[in-house]
Amino acid sequence: MAICVIAIHTNPLIQNNNTIVLKIFDCFTSIAVPFFFIASGYLLQMKIQHAAPLEETDIIILQLKRMLKLYLVWSAVYFPLAVAEYARGEYSLLKAVLIYIKDFVFVGQHYNSWMLWYLLSTIYALIAILFLRKSKIKTERILVIALIIFIISILIDAIKMTDNTNSIIMLLKTFLKYTIGNGRLLRGFFYISLGMFFWNKRLSIKRYAFILAFTCLFIIYTIIEDELVGTIILAPCVASFFLLSTEVNIYSDRCIILRKLSTEMYFLHLWIWTIYYTLMYGEKTYGWDCFLATFIFSVIASGIIVALRMKRSGFDSYQNI
Repeated sequence: MAICVIAIHTNPLIQNNNTIVLKIFDCFTSIAVPFFFIASGYLLQMKIQHAAPLEETDIIILQLKRMLKLYLVWSAVYFPLAVAEYARGEYSLLKAVLIYIKDFVFVGQHYNSWMLWYLLSTIYALIAILFLRKSKIKTERILVIALIIFIISILIDAIKMTDNTNSIIMLLKTFLKYTIGNGRLLRGFFYISLGMFFWNKRLSIKRYAFILAFTCLFIIYTIIEDELVGTIILAPCVASFFLLSTEVNIYSDRCIILRKLSTEMYFLHLWIWTIYYTLMYGEKTYGWDCFLATFIFSVIASGIIVALRMKRSGFDSYQNI
């Protein structure tokens, strides 16, 4: 899934004119971030289940603090790219500051740091889950609430995409323009809640059923032309793919290292891509060479970071970070 995110941003098929291939590529890579959300919820609930009841909110708070720290650190890492883009756009200092604050609080991305929205969406989702858990609301009911928010996010996208010039619609579109922009940020809450639900309710379904479900849903997803309907179909498609992955017993210590490696790749790759296309072309460029170079150097850089952290803290300590 981390490789899929790299592919989304570097677009290796930009020169491919085969509409079927492009559709399959777009549909499969779009699974990546929702998959991350579900995995986050799944692993969070696993920690909660293995802890004492009174420690539940402490675990959620700890995870929230980790996400906040990651968001602040990586926002700082990518801040120079945002500054460079504002300078090229001839923004006034005040306008640049206001845009950055708006994107930092409501959108979760800036120039060439689009992957940060995952962290911001997770932060808001964890705040909501923490509040609901403190109110003694169970996982199943949280999922229902999250589903309602998911539907609202679809409606927000419908409002943004409509050509209706009704005064209320135009007012809502203006509000969205200066805040979240679209409904994407709200969907992390649903997918994380879904992951938590999957850990609680182990589904006794055979592996081939997940394969069949994913195959059918993916075919439907590739056929759908309407973007809003596609967003709805994507949810069960990702869910079936995630459940299929949980049925594959590949756990080992190496899996923990791979998980750490994928995390570093996810956060590093946009800087690496920016450096590559700047040195090679002098302007933003997409294609196979950008994808392969970004992937290879992301693996190397991430491997060095993981190795140094393991050397500093030891494997047993590092696997719990």
